[in-house]
Amino acid sequence: MKLKKISHNKDYVRFSKSLTIEVNPIITAEVDLYGGLVTFESDKYGDVKVFEDPEPCFDYYVSGKKLKNSGFEEFYSKLFQGSFENFENEIFDFAILETAKIYYNHLLNLKREEKIYLLLEAIDKAPTFKSTSGEVVLYNQWMCNAILESLGEGYLPSKRYTFDDNGGLATRYGVLKQDCWKLYEKLKNEK
Repeated sequence: MKLKKISHNKDYVRFSKSLTIEVNPIITAEVDLYGGLVTFESDKYGDVKVFEDPEPCFDYYVSGKKLKNSGFEEFYSKLFQGSFENFENEIFDFAILETAKIYYNHLLNLKREEKIYLLLEAIDKAPTFKSTSGEVVLYNQWMCNAILESLGEGYLPSKRYTFDDNGGLATRYGVLKQDCWKLYEKLKNEK
């Protein structure tokens, strides 16, 4: 057996980071963060890195002593206001932002105006099809969704559309390109 060729698919790799986060003078969180690291090739900004489906794993320490996670959740819920879920989400969000700083040209490190322009590029580069009713539909809008999330916007809901597939009818999920354009225009015009 002989390897003839191997090439690196630069648009998808994994990342795995371990972070120690001092939540306050008493509580420390050890966060293992891992997921996909995707590259979007922007004409204006070069290769933009984006985390795909990042997953955290938490361990907590009080005064340097490791806690059982179920015990800590109960401890937190009894002593502090607010939900434990919100507490973990805040740590997760902080861990994501700190990890993004490690990567050159990560989406989360771009300015708002840059993200909005990047959304325009993502809309234009997303693959499309024409539905049987004549609508142009984006069917791989992952980058649009990542940008919208980074801007604090919700995703556009994906719907099922029918299209002509070489003489037969087929269906595929996607979002209307015109709806993406409207959202881009709204974001562009906000101050």
